[in-house]
Amino acid sequence: MSRKEKILQNISTDKYITCTKLAEKVGVSTRTIRNDIGELNKILEKYGANISSKAGSGFKLEILEAKRFREFWEEYFNKIETNPQARYLQIAEYLLNIEDSILMEDLCDMFFVSISTLKSDFVLIKKLFDHYEIEIVHRVREGTSIVGREHNIRRCLTYIQRQSKNTFLQDLYEYNDKIHKLIQNKSKELGIKLYEHSVNNLALHIYTSIVRIKSNKFIQLKEDYREGMAYNKGEDFILELICQVEEEFNMEFPKSEVEYILMQLQGKKLIKIDEEVERNILVKDEIYKMVSEMLTRIYEVFKIDLRYDLELITSLSLHLIPLEYRIKHDITV
Repeated sequence: MSRKEKILQNISTDKYITCTKLAEKVGVSTRTIRNDIGELNKILEKYGANISSKAGSGFKLEILEAKRFREFWEEYFNKIETNPQARYLQIAEYLLNIEDSILMEDLCDMFFVSISTLKSDFVLIKKLFDHYEIEIVHRVREGTSIVGREHNIRRCLTYIQRQSKNTFLQDLYEYNDKIHKLIQNKSKELGIKLYEHSVNNLALHIYTSIVRIKSNKFIQLKEDYREGMAYNKGEDFILELICQVEEEFNMEFPKSEVEYILMQLQGKKLIKIDEEVERNILVKDEIYKMVSEMLTRIYEVFKIDLRYDLELITSLSLHLIPLEYRIKHDITV
């Protein structure tokens, strides 16, 4: 995504944004913002729109001719989905990323749909958000916004980014390529063997953290988040990786954000563990008891006796360690 695209997509049609705030979002100086907006206005002039400025308030997008502006948007961005199944994910992603409310009319203009089509899309969006305990709030004259725990918003964003081929707001593909290379280089340097799916999962979590941190949206962890988090070789890998991410993207990860990434490591089987190391992992008595009860129940129902299969008991017990942690801290695979 180009710098001008970022500027345009961070300017609202109903509220002003200051030059300083816009510069922070795009990651450039205020002088660059003013220069770029001057160039953008030369383009927008041909397409029935204008970025107006107001002293003390900032910038706002004014759409004078919706049809001509739609042509510009399609030509300039070429990113708006027409498929309903893909479009509702784009709209959901947009709602999760904006800071303020947005009017339904503005969403219609932005995604080039009628109000009836948008309402149909919101049926799917509500179903998606309900799954992640995110609430859609409609206020008269103020518009639509979302309310939810940061943890749940990130889970939802990560899901959308896995499903959508055409992400609407962020530099997903450009950032992901860089993050992938950092993960692969660091794992090779430390001799860490990752599962194939792990690189993608870890890259998406780090990418989402970058986007949210830059928007001043931070994870708030429960006081007991360390409970059940055992040290493993992957912790050093994550800590060194985050240092390189900070350097690459010129930013700082707060402690809670680093711990959040470590929680993902603890709750998911991301790193291949040698059999010898795996055999030495301590398993709590209650987990062995749970596995014993499972196998006893299988024997009672199916008359298949697996109660003395030590290899199966060990494997199931090791599987339940991260499962227990995921359940306790609401981490999904």
